[in-house]
Amino acid sequence: MPSQQQSGIPSPAAEHLSGDFQLDPQHIALIRHMQVIWLPVETGAPVVHPLQPLGDGNTKEIAAAITGLSETEAVNKLTEACLGLKLFLKLVAMAPDHYTLPSFMQPIFGGPNFGVASDGGFTFTDEHLLLLQKGLLWRVSTAHELPEILAMDMWPVIFPDGKRPYGDYTYYQIEMAELLDRPYTIGPDKHVLPDPSKDAALEALHEQTLPAMQLLLMHGTI
Repeated sequence: MPSQQQSGIPSPAAEHLSGDFQLDPQHIALIRHMQVIWLPVETGAPVVHPLQPLGDGNTKEIAAAITGLSETEAVNKLTEACLGLKLFLKLVAMAPDHYTLPSFMQPIFGGPNFGVASDGGFTFTDEHLLLLQKGLLWRVSTAHELPEILAMDMWPVIFPDGKRPYGDYTYYQIEMAELLDRPYTIGPDKHVLPDPSKDAALEALHEQTLPAMQLLLMHGTI
């Protein structure tokens, strides 16, 4: 199988994200079709599938069908869309509401904390949007890293640190609680007082960012 690097993806693609880079309708169309998985590292976090960002099948052929471009042009456009996900998340808005995930995606969201009903229903809230936009620390591949990523037949999707998804703390719930304006109680010794119920609630909310991100890519507006 030829690598994406051999498919003509220019390593300067990452540089398109500096300065005047803008998401165009073809970028958005590709983002609408992206599929999210759970990053199985330590705490974990949502991430667009780095090997098959557009789901099962030949990614280059799917990208060409979505955009109406040649495969080479579509591959370049998809590379830009992967890198442009951070800009998309910065600009996107979506109303709190009850949404339904497509049936073919539902097996991905079967974990006990993901908050997805058996029929694919999920209640998207302002807290989910806040965590995705201003909580999770999204990292974008640099132009220097891009050739190596593409040579491994991976796509340069943005990703958070699976161990410390919200900042410097491995006890990530503290940062979540501060962002959501419901902080933990601080004891006389200036340390956070244990609160197992709050821990569990915030852990569940963190895992709900998986279906929330999927729905945001599908339905969010700029």
